[in-house]
Amino acid sequence: YFLYASSSDAVYRWPYTPGQRTDLGQGEMIITDIDKTSGGSNGGGHNTRSLLFDPQGRLYVQVGSVGNIDGDSYRSRIRRFTGARSAEAFPSAVDYATGEVFADGVRNEVGLAMDPAGGAVWGVENGPDNLDRGDLGSSINNDAVAEELNRFPLDSPGRFYGYPYCWSEYLLPSPLGKTTQYAWPSGARDDAWCRDPSNVVPPVLAMQAHSAPLG
Repeated sequence: YFLYASSSDAVYRWPYTPGQRTDLGQGEMIITDIDKTSGGSNGGGHNTRSLLFDPQGRLYVQVGSVGNIDGDSYRSRIRRFTGARSAEAFPSAVDYATGEVFADGVRNEVGLAMDPAGGAVWGVENGPDNLDRGDLGSSINNDAVAEELNRFPLDSPGRFYGYPYCWSEYLLPSPLGKTTQYAWPSGARDDAWCRDPSNVVPPVLAMQAHSAPLG
């Protein structure tokens, strides 16, 4: 057995025997540079690194965005590493970027859990702040952007969930309905693009804006 933990920039493991109560000593670094941006710099932004194993022994590592709205989704992903429970899986530390992109465009999926029935990972996402879309009404930032509950099927890796181009409705003056997708006012995408399910997977549930669910 191994015990796994993460820092802001790496994942570590320690050999562990169930019931062991002695010092585990120095951990073995198995994944590095998990805080690296698309430009190659390290650090900054959300620093929680949630870890999860599925029944097949694959390790999921979540990294959040650098800022409120990044220029791309490079940091806002969940990556998957096969065979991570095996003692032979990491003869040396691997770069986080070598992991399979399991879910893309997830701003800060800080809470992860395996579906008890198997087949999917569930995640809660903290949405962005400071929305300014005058066409949707004034002073909408407090209630407009939902926190999200997302479902990630194990057999559908690599799907895109919206960030940083799209956001999910929680409450608007003229609502279309919770979880409806809208474009962030950067101009990179429009509402029609965000609402196309072939582009963006909407959340299963929209939660109160700024409630910051963690698990």
